[in-house]
Amino acid sequence: MPYLEAITVYLFFQSNTMKNSLILFLLIMTLSSYAQIASKHKIGLNIGVGNAIVAQKALDGAASYTTRKDFNFGLNYYRLLTKKFELESGILYQQNNLDGGGHRDHLADVKYEEYIMKLIYVPLFFRANLSKYFFLNAGILADLDLSRKKEISSQTGLGTGGGIGITIPISKTFSFQFNPYLNLHGLIMLKKENYPERLLDYGVKVGVRMR
Repeated sequence: MPYLEAITVYLFFQSNTMKNSLILFLLIMTLSSYAQIASKHKIGLNIGVGNAIVAQKALDGAASYTTRKDFNFGLNYYRLLTKKFELESGILYQQNNLDGGGHRDHLADVKYEEYIMKLIYVPLFFRANLSKYFFLNAGILADLDLSRKKEISSQTGLGTGGGIGITIPISKTFSFQFNPYLNLHGLIMLKKENYPERLLDYGVKVGVRMR
């Protein structure tokens, strides 16, 4: 902040007392330090749509699931490490709509029922900005399964995910992001099961973030 330093020097010599100049100097230095810290911390908002697969070991008589369009949204946090690399986190809500059914034997009719899965997850991703417009991100997910019905294994635990994206500056302050993604939930489950079902979802997120 060269202009602020020049003002400080001028007021130092023009002030009636050393005390006022010292207070002003400390105030400017504090604001300068805050600006440098704030420049490394960014936030963003996103919303996404996609689809999902319930991954499970093939078993006779086990239920099968088909999915419909799903959605997610949330708040993202970015911590700048270098010009090329960032840590990416936040908190996101995801809802998956599934049609599921089971059968007792090969001759029985299959009855389908709608299931709604609700997850809150916190990503901890490493992000590499490949260029001004392209990036890669990948890491782990901390999942909390809020679903009321538990026909599908609880996804509470740790997962993993990643994606590739495009970022486009839209002003001096904000950028638009387009981010195709793939997430696997319940990779390590809090509740152990012999034949767990894991949610694999994929789609596209769009949003804005601070530059």
